Amino acid sequence: MVEDCMDCQRLWRDYAEATRNHVRVENKLKTAVLKHDHDVVASLTADCEAAAEARRVAREAVRRHEVDAHHSGAGTDDAAAV
Repeated sequence: MVEDCMDCQRLWRDYAEATRNHVRVENKLKTAVLKHDHDVVASLTADCEAAAEARRVAREAVRRHEVDAHHSGAGTDDAAAV
């Protein structure tokens, strides 16, 4: 992350929020499983899958931005270019 890049900051905040949401829903799902609450499990399973996908999309947005805007993480070795 480039400290003074507003897009980096926004994308990492979005990723952090998506991660917190995913963990929160996943914990609720685990609790419902332990309580054998099948109706809640069914509902939260879909929510958990959606939260996991939102997290994946947010992480991919960070990765794409870092490559496109800052040319980092592109899989190239900068030392080899010298």
